[in-house]
Amino acid sequence: MKARVGDDMRPAHQGFDRRAWFKAAGLASIAAAVAVPSVVSMPAAYAAPLPAPGFITCPQWGARAPRKAITMGAKPTHVAIHHTATANRGARTRSAEDSFVRSIQTSHMARNSDIRDTLQNFTVTQGARIYEGRHRSLEAVRSGRLSAIGGHIRGGDAANQKAVGIETEGTFSSALPSASQYRALVHLVAYICQQYRIPVANILGHRDFAGNSTTECCGNAFYPKLAILRKDVAAT
Repeated sequence: MKARVGDDMRPAHQGFDRRAWFKAAGLASIAAAVAVPSVVSMPAAYAAPLPAPGFITCPQWGARAPRKAITMGAKPTHVAIHHTATANRGARTRSAEDSFVRSIQTSHMARNSDIRDTLQNFTVTQGARIYEGRHRSLEAVRSGRLSAIGGHIRGGDAANQKAVGIETEGTFSSALPSASQYRALVHLVAYICQQYRIPVANILGHRDFAGNSTTECCGNAFYPKLAILRKDVAAT
């Protein structure tokens, strides 16, 4: 990774192609003739340590205790990008977003008694806040060698041990994350990739994982833009 992300979580200027983002939102006159960049297949350089983004931890957002101890696994090799498939409400207060993240945990744990906690590891809200989802996820990332095994992709523990799951708040079937939410996502993904030495080519959408091809996650509008995300993470 070449340039550090500033404290306001802005990626390097060359990484965030605003014209391509506007084009995806239907603002063609602003987009002009911007081409979507190709996938970056080389690992990031990790030349300078990237500071961690600000995290809102499980205790800070009022998470309930997991049903069972969180299973810790080996170092993950991929990042899985999801959307929450909830309303695009825009930025809200910290209290409202805490409540939203609690509702995700409640919804996940209500599915069946075998689900011990929030399924994903992190959530990036539309207010550009970064929340720890599953307990011990931040501990795992900071270690650079462990995973807090979630349940965000099909395939059980073996599949989920390999991928850090990030939920991006919203439904991106026809819309895209806002600029501020996207910057927070870039910072989070870049930090995770740095900690685990994950190549940017291994930043994938939910549907890219084996056995998950029928899902529309992370949204039909956002999914084609993961090539831009990979480029921006590599430039961070």
